[in-house]
Amino acid sequence: MEALAAGRLEDAKVHLLSEITTAKAANSPAMLAGLAQRLGSVLLRQGDRVSAIALYELSECLDPGSQLARLDYAKFLLNELGDLPAAAMRAEAILAELKNAPFAETDNDFSSDHYIAAAESVLTSATKANSEP
Repeated sequence: MEALAAGRLEDAKVHLLSEITTAKAANSPAMLAGLAQRLGSVLLRQGDRVSAIALYELSECLDPGSQLARLDYAKFLLNELGDLPAAAMRAEAILAELKNAPFAETDNDFSSDHYIAAAESVLTSATKANSEP
C-alpha cells in the first residue's frame, strides 16, 4: 500500500475502508481479517493504540480458526506494541493448539509446521527480549 509506505495515513485509512467494503461484499473472511489488521496498524501509527488492539482482536473473530490472524496478532504485540508477555502467551497458545491438531498445507493455507515455526520464533524473541536487562 503506497499511501501507508509514504506515511499518508489518512489516505491509507480511506483506501482500507474502501477495501473492507469490497471484501465484505465478496464474503471474504480472510481478506476482512487482514484488512482489519492493516487498519489497526494505521491507527496505531496515528496514536490510537486502543483501536489498533481492538481491530487485531476483531480480526480473529472475522476469520475464526485462522492461524494467520492469530500469528499476525502475536507478531503485532511483539513488534509494534512491545508487549512481550502477551506476545509470548499468544505464541504458546498457537503452539499448543497446532501440536495437538497438525494439518497439511493446502492451496489456501500453509501447513501447521509453518505456523509452529513462526510461533516458536515469536516466543523465542519475546522470551529473549524479556530476559534482557
